Amino acid sequence: MLESTLKKTKEMKQRLLNINKIVRRRTEETLKEVRNISGSMAELAKEVIKQAKSMTKKLIPENRKDETLNLVC
Repeated sequence: MLESTLKKTKEMKQRLLNINKIVRRRTEETLKEVRNISGSMAELAKEVIKQAKSMTKKLIPENRKDETLNLVC
C-alpha cells in the first residue's frame, strides 16, 4: 500500500511539472491541456482518498482493540 502511495505521489509531482511547462505557452490549447492534466490529477486524488478511507476503516477497529489491551504507542 505504501509503495502505491509513493508511486501516486511521484505521478502527481510529474503532472504538476507538466502543468508548469504548459502554462508558459498560454494559448487556448494550453488551457485545454492544463484542464486535462488537472482533471487527471483530481481523479488520482479521488483514488488516493478512497484508498485512505479503506485503510482507515481497517485501522480504526485495530486501534480500539489495542485500547482494550492497554497498549501504549
